[in-house]
Amino acid sequence: MHKFYQIRKSTGMVEFVIDSVILIPDNDDFSYVDFSTLPSDFNHELRHKLVDGSLQPYEEPQVVISDVILLRDIRNKRDRLLDESDWTQVPDSPANTSEWATYRQALRDITDGIDLQNVTWPTPPE
Repeated sequence: MHKFYQIRKSTGMVEFVIDSVILIPDNDDFSYVDFSTLPSDFNHELRHKLVDGSLQPYEEPQVVISDVILLRDIRNKRDRLLDESDWTQVPDSPANTSEWATYRQALRDITDGIDLQNVTWPTPPE
């Protein structure tokens, strides 16, 4: 029984481990690397990519979201929550307007001294 890494040629990324009793030939979409051809210290726990004919450890690039985008998203959510609670501020509203006014003020103040990675949103009144 042979073990192979299946590698997508278009990306070079290892996609699967395949067990086969026969050697698997490369095709138009995939190439295959037999485990027995890898060095004894090869770390199978890592994700790999085929680079210049050899398997190299691969780490996904880190996506960094800028503070400007985070703040924009927080303001958008805040504005949506304010819009959704506008009905509580009309004179004939059945809601407890003072509790809702406190909630709405907390929404307006959400960006004051905010930790953009850890936003604590106020809870609307019952």
